[in-house]
Amino acid sequence: MGISLPVDNSHIIDSLNIWPLMTKAGAKSPRDTFLYYHINGKLQAIRWQNWKYHLAEAVPGERNKLYDLATDPGESKDVAAVYPDVVTEMINKAKLLGDEIENNRRKIGLFKPEAPTDATS
Repeated sequence: MGISLPVDNSHIIDSLNIWPLMTKAGAKSPRDTFLYYHINGKLQAIRWQNWKYHLAEAVPGERNKLYDLATDPGESKDVAAVYPDVVTEMINKAKLLGDEIENNRRKIGLFKPEAPTDATS
């Protein structure tokens, strides 16, 4: 088609191949951390390994909570006070991944490709 891809890592590819998840029994997800956003656009929770950390900033009146989904899949017992090191790790991951998403967010609107440059000039 005459379109070349940048070779300089200036564009982040934000997708991964999940075909094995759909076609192979027992395949693992290519991601290990998942972010959940509230309808208001704020980060609401982060999931990593068997942990899920809810951030209070997304929902007024809430407080930060940590759940161990391996022992509490219904998210009924906050264990943040028991695992402060996990809370710190989750906050760091949320900040790192949230910043990455924000820094690489596409602009709202229709895609308008740049006019081709004349290679003969």
